[in-house]
Amino acid sequence: MTKIREPMTPYWALNEIAKLIGWDGCADVVGKSESQLRKLGDHDTGRGLHFQDAIRLDAAFQKAGGNGAPLFECYAAKLGVAAAQSDDENLIEVISSAIGECGEAFEAALKAIGDSKNNKRALKEVGEAVGAVIKVQQLMEGRK
Repeated sequence: MTKIREPMTPYWALNEIAKLIGWDGCADVVGKSESQLRKLGDHDTGRGLHFQDAIRLDAAFQKAGGNGAPLFECYAAKLGVAAAQSDDENLIEVISSAIGECGEAFEAALKAIGDSKNNKRALKEVGEAVGAVIKVQQLMEGRK
């Protein structure tokens, strides 16, 4: 069962990284077992990443072609700091991604209206859309 993770939390960020490089890839990066990494990505366990592991995971995410640094952006959001660079090309890419995430969220929400079995998926998609919109907001706030 897929857990719903609150957007812009370390648990959500670790899951975003795992979507790209896999839980096994995350485990390899930090020298822990896949089981340990999954527990670090579960808010119910109360466990947290070490700072150095977060840096390694964000670097691996970028090396694998990911945009941004999910764990850093999560930390920066907690401090109210715009984390990502605000160049136009990056902003266009982030906005495009947010549009796609919002479309998926609305589609899932509409399906949930007709069948409550789809509610968990809809909540997951809405959470991802919120995270994507927060990234757009951070970039816009960082523009001078």
